[in-house]
Amino acid sequence: MVKVIDLSTPVVEDHFRWEGDRRLTSSHERGNGSQGTWLGWPCHGFTNVDARRHIDPDGHTTDGIGLEALIGEAAVVDLSKAVAPDSPIGAEPIHDAACHARAGYMVLTKTCWNERASIDEPGFWRDAPYMTLEAAVCLHQLGAKAVGFDFPQDRPIRNFLDHEPRPSLPARFRRPGRPATTSRPTNGRRGCLPTRMST
Repeated sequence: MVKVIDLSTPVVEDHFRWEGDRRLTSSHERGNGSQGTWLGWPCHGFTNVDARRHIDPDGHTTDGIGLEALIGEAAVVDLSKAVAPDSPIGAEPIHDAACHARAGYMVLTKTCWNERASIDEPGFWRDAPYMTLEAAVCLHQLGAKAVGFDFPQDRPIRNFLDHEPRPSLPARFRRPGRPATTSRPTNGRRGCLPTRMST
């Protein structure tokens, strides 16, 4: 029998970064004949999938991601002994820990950062290790079809916590004619799958 491990983050109503909303729209006590529950939270809160549109104004939204990209063989890449607070994760530890990953696999990073800090506290975000460009290139070269992180993988998250603008994208990564900074898109369908609400 296959063992299923739930890696999702519970959706809570009082998280300091994301406001969750849970309420009954109908109930037996009110005489509605059924119970219905409304759930709401930011699509980039808790467990979520980042589509390319998240950082690329011309990228697709989550409705452009087929389930085949999110289901399949995965390699757990153990970086737990290679990470330190507020420090970069480069290509070398990724390469060393991912020797068992094959092209087309998903890669799940394992830093055990949740054992050092609580996702419900700013320190989880502000003090986390982060991926370097070289580490991202290494994952791409491994042929990973998707990557799952157990820590806030991008350095600019600290800017969001401090309500500062996102740093400009280096010129070599911008498309011709694209300004250094772009506004975040406000349209497009998005979605995520976590449904575990703490009570």
